[in-house]
Amino acid sequence: MKLFIIKVCIFTFLAFTSILLLNFIDNLYLNIPDPTNSIFIWGDSQMYSGINLKELKALTGKHIYSAAQHGAGIYDFLVFSEKVPPTSDVIIAISKPVQIRRKEKDRNWSGIDISSLFALYNNNYSIQEIYNIIKTNKMFICIFRSENVLFPYSEELTMTEPLSLFEEVYSSIPYYLEDKQSLYVTGIKSLMEKKCHITFIEFPYHQSVVEIERTSKIKYYTDKMKEEIKSLFPSIEEKTITLKSDKQPMYDLSHLNAYGASIAAQELAHILAEKDNTPLYVIIRL
Repeated sequence: MKLFIIKVCIFTFLAFTSILLLNFIDNLYLNIPDPTNSIFIWGDSQMYSGINLKELKALTGKHIYSAAQHGAGIYDFLVFSEKVPPTSDVIIAISKPVQIRRKEKDRNWSGIDISSLFALYNNNYSIQEIYNIIKTNKMFICIFRSENVLFPYSEELTMTEPLSLFEEVYSSIPYYLEDKQSLYVTGIKSLMEKKCHITFIEFPYHQSVVEIERTSKIKYYTDKMKEEIKSLFPSIEEKTITLKSDKQPMYDLSHLNAYGASIAAQELAHILAEKDNTPLYVIIRL
């Protein structure tokens, strides 16, 4: 029995040491792009489809490294904040869906990062939830991409997400909401400690979704989160991009199409060209 316990302890130690070593190699060699003249981007599907990366690269003259993905969640953001090099230019979107989305619906596929896993544990994620994240991840994943696939342009909205889905999502306050919001603040603080130059972006919704949100109790918490983000900085500048046009900029109720993403990239590049190191909060409106 004593020998068995010793073997288990040795195996556990070796497994944990191996994970730490592989994670170190991952950070050192695979996921740290050259930060010189670069922009690092994070967000969920709104960000992924909301900015034309090719245009942003051409207009800014900077390399683009985007970790934005459909369904990206808090673990993905924590890993992103760990991997972004110090003093980098960073654009992030802490969308409302990313805050209220059910834990199990988060993508959580950004490789194994020990400090991010511990952050989840310290914010009421269960051992089973953390194990599920570890189980679904490969050890080495390059989270950064330089191109994105945009939703096609159409004058008619595509109803990929029925209005009833938003009614259901906004019908009650998730028990984990404040835990998730706290973790997003942790990631932002990590970027601040690295002296990154941060720009926040808020993407638009169709008016029907805005009306659902307006009458939901969740709005109090998402509005509070927005103000908490702003309060992290001594000062933060606000800018507005208005997508006024004769053409339809939305693909569905919550995502821009290729036309909207192109206009957003052009306007954002203009704003970034005038930006100093003061943090920015950019709101895109219809």
